[in-house]
Amino acid sequence: MGSDDKKEVCSWVPKRKIDPNGVHITLGFNFFGKEDETNTVFYRVRTTLFFENVFVIVDDLNRYLAILQVKPSGRCLGAATRRHYARLLDEDTNLVPSESGQSPCHPSIGIIQARRCVGRDYGASSIVCVCNATYCDSLEPINEESISGGNYLNYVSSKSGLRLEPNAGTLSDEVDDATAVVFTVDRNTTYQEILGFGGSLTDSTAFNIRNLSEDASDNLIKTYFGEGGAQYLYLRIPMGASDFSLHFYSYDDVENNVALEHFDLIDMDYNYKIPIIKQASELRGEVINLFTTPWTSPAWMKDSNDYMSGSLLKTYYQPWANYFIKYFDAYARENVSFWGLAPQNEPTVNRNNIPVMGWSAAQERDWVANYLGPTLVEAGYGGIKIMALDDNRNNLPDWVDVVLSDEAAAEYVSGIAVHWYQDTRTNDSVLEQTHDMHPDKFLFYTEACNLVRVKTSDFGDWEIGEKYATSMMQAFNNWVSGWTDWNLAVNEDGGPATFGNKPDIFGYNAAIISELHRGRVLQAAAILLPGSLLHVCSSWVCAHPAEQSQRRWTPTRRLSHARGNRRTRALDCAPRDYGDGVVCVCNAEYCDKLEDITEQDLSQGNYLLYTSSKAGDRLAKSVNVFEASATAPEEPVFYRLNADVTYQEIMGFGGALTDSTGLNIMSLSDDAREKLLQKCWVFIFFITVIVPSQYCFGGSRTYFGEGGSQYLYLRVPIGASDFSLEYYTYDDVDGDVNWDNFALRDEDYKYKVGRQMPVIKRAFDIRGQPIKLFGAAWSAPWWMKKNGTEFGFSYLLEEYYQAWADYYVKYFDAYKNENISFWGLSAQNEPTQAYNNPSWIFSMGWSAEQQRDWIAEHLGPTLQRGGYGDLELMTLDDNRVWLPEWVETVLENENTNSYVSGIGLHWYTDGSTDPSIIDQTHELFPDKFIFYTEACELVQVTRDTLGDWTVGEHYGNSMFQAFNHWVNAWADWNMAINEDGGPSTYGYNAAIIVNATGDEFYKQPPYYFQTHFSAFVPPGSKRIEMTMENGVSPFMSVAFLTPESTIVTVIMNP
Repeated sequence: MGSDDKKEVCSWVPKRKIDPNGVHITLGFNFFGKEDETNTVFYRVRTTLFFENVFVIVDDLNRYLAILQVKPSGRCLGAATRRHYARLLDEDTNLVPSESGQSPCHPSIGIIQARRCVGRDYGASSIVCVCNATYCDSLEPINEESISGGNYLNYVSSKSGLRLEPNAGTLSDEVDDATAVVFTVDRNTTYQEILGFGGSLTDSTAFNIRNLSEDASDNLIKTYFGEGGAQYLYLRIPMGASDFSLHFYSYDDVENNVALEHFDLIDMDYNYKIPIIKQASELRGEVINLFTTPWTSPAWMKDSNDYMSGSLLKTYYQPWANYFIKYFDAYARENVSFWGLAPQNEPTVNRNNIPVMGWSAAQERDWVANYLGPTLVEAGYGGIKIMALDDNRNNLPDWVDVVLSDEAAAEYVSGIAVHWYQDTRTNDSVLEQTHDMHPDKFLFYTEACNLVRVKTSDFGDWEIGEKYATSMMQAFNNWVSGWTDWNLAVNEDGGPATFGNKPDIFGYNAAIISELHRGRVLQAAAILLPGSLLHVCSSWVCAHPAEQSQRRWTPTRRLSHARGNRRTRALDCAPRDYGDGVVCVCNAEYCDKLEDITEQDLSQGNYLLYTSSKAGDRLAKSVNVFEASATAPEEPVFYRLNADVTYQEIMGFGGALTDSTGLNIMSLSDDAREKLLQKCWVFIFFITVIVPSQYCFGGSRTYFGEGGSQYLYLRVPIGASDFSLEYYTYDDVDGDVNWDNFALRDEDYKYKVGRQMPVIKRAFDIRGQPIKLFGAAWSAPWWMKKNGTEFGFSYLLEEYYQAWADYYVKYFDAYKNENISFWGLSAQNEPTQAYNNPSWIFSMGWSAEQQRDWIAEHLGPTLQRGGYGDLELMTLDDNRVWLPEWVETVLENENTNSYVSGIGLHWYTDGSTDPSIIDQTHELFPDKFIFYTEACELVQVTRDTLGDWTVGEHYGNSMFQAFNHWVNAWADWNMAINEDGGPSTYGYNAAIIVNATGDEFYKQPPYYFQTHFSAFVPPGSKRIEMTMENGVSPFMSVAFLTPESTIVTVIMNP
């Protein structure tokens, strides 16, 4: 939109005024445009200005900017709208209208282009251009007038910061400057036809794009495929896992399933890649040309039976060709078709730490000629273009000569795919040589990537752009017809990537860097050249309190801000629905929590009600009033609470800090980790709520910091567990009974103890006092066990009973050296696991008699001699199906009884055992506390099951049963696992799921079920009598009296 005399120019000033009195203010050459439905344009100008009353702000690069508003209506926008758009340039500046409200316009001010690069300098050799949900730089369409009548357009990108800067000129036959470089273009001499350009839609790219907000992901896709963008026509799609996947997989990992009956695409295809492909085609206005290539076959088809090495067994040549048909058919059912394929990505590599499968040129030739080619034709895919090689050009022309030496193979092959990684070591003449030998086969560069880990300090590195440009200049000057980049978008760590079949937090570089946790995209590469995108954080705009308003970013990582009169919460859940229920998304900038309870909330007959529901409520707070003559419902439910009848005292709540939990927490950024520790796992010891005991309320908070779950206990495995990256003990030196080689490991120092403030010490700091730690061992070192291995049937050899007791003292001493002390321990995690059945996880079996004698004669006395006699020792630490017999056997020994303080229980047989056995155990041993030490849903979490409400209900059922039957404390299993349910031997579920690549974590329903108890039932509370007045209660319920004489009731609708 251009300016004219009829349009008003408005200006405003920041609260921190910058007085330009008598000073010329140079506004940078970067043009910034933003146009929306209000016909409003904000822009930077390319000149030196001096106004008597110009007000300026300073952006994050310390360049002066004037914000001018041009409105055809003759009026200025309101303050809220100005603040919103002003934050595009400076989030931290709070702008208010200037006193004058207007300022004259300098004659040279003019709008040059609608969408220019918004530059940001990270200290590298150049800038990036920042894009977000509301803005991204783009090119104007070229009109016929600009390139007719001898006119030309020149687009310039430079190290100094220009990005596709347009310049118009007129062609001339005369050269005034004798030193000028003159190019002669002869349109009558032509070479190869250009097929087009593109990039790769890997799992990582799709993940990064789809995890942006809808508007931001739209802008990213438009940047590549839309008008004003790179105009990509080609997309390379890995067939199955690549090194840029979240894990290794194929589409049929069922061994020996040669008929491929179990072949199926995965969630990454259905919910990530296919929607992006369809959107790209819609933006482009034509079908995108897709081509695919596999990194590996299923492992069972290979001579190595491994993703990361080996070659295809000849036995499976035909099933592997059929696999391609299955793949194309699956995509065809989603109305997606393919233009081409390469038989194998980088076939010259047969061993690596990524998925690979090696071929010789002769093997590829024979497979294409006798299997792949005929199979494609027979299935109706004969029109798909096959490209040989798909590897570096140092293999030219020899590889292609061998493949095309067979007449049948040559008939099926249409082109030759090349990667750029050996370009600097090979002369580009090999491309021309290959073309001369096979002029009917097109050459296509199918992969380019700078193999250096991306770092923030390298954002905008101009040399990477120069490498791309050099490769493309060489390619197109030597008969190459098409060129595709590698990943379209990686995150700020260059991933997510997977090396060695383990998710890695970093990878390589790319043209676009996606800041998933902030909804930003940074564009820093050669096709669009170092440039980048945006940050518009909209959370500061809220409706007036009298209005009902709702603002959601789905599936973005920003908070969902809902505000109304009836409910008030300090920080609301940022919901995301994965199809099976809602999770609450937390990241470095935001995490939901409860506001403080005020005296006013609970005065004058008020009570508080906190609700979580399948419909999406999460600890939704409402203030209500008790009424003496309230109208009763048709079928009322009346409870009588009697605080004079009390039962067990509540010790507290907690979770487990496994190696996996520690790794996942530490894989987050500092800010996101702080949110997880401080806001999600709350360390407030007491909740002070002033309310008469005749009133009641139900409520909740998060894990260790203010506004959370108020966890007090942490269970710490002594050595490896099934949620470790590998099996280990602290001394695996055979026969070292004196423990000379005993030492804590990196898992302790990096994730738990921490000399750089990992989880336990940070938790201590947040809480202001020590967390109550209790340890449990999964197994002794292998050489101390009957079977001499980590698994199967096993038990401790009696000759090592004393050495194993000494091991515990060594462990507690090692932690004590780090200024960390323990509250308690159990004698063994799940002792029946390897004693009654062969175990598939790291374990060691005991009978009740063996454990009884070991505690009485070795562990108990050894702890006392070592100065740890005050630790609370728990027996069993296994499922309640073993009650009361196991405990009776252990405690029948008087010495053992004197050492044991409590009974540890797991929840895994709760559904098949009556809770009355807990009552029975309590009645037999009323002086022993009962502690639920582990709960976990034994089904691997998937993206589709995130937010599953039924998992929360399982937690609720367990906790209601437990506290209504004399249980004193309750601890969850892993506090945080990743999106694959690990890392672990077998992936399961958890209350919090960490997405390290997105730098965010998801609070699932189990978290809120636990918090309904833990946040409002502080240690020292007692369960009180709660009875139904008119029949059997349709609800699960329990009531507590806190040390402050507050009554807390928790009720669940089953």
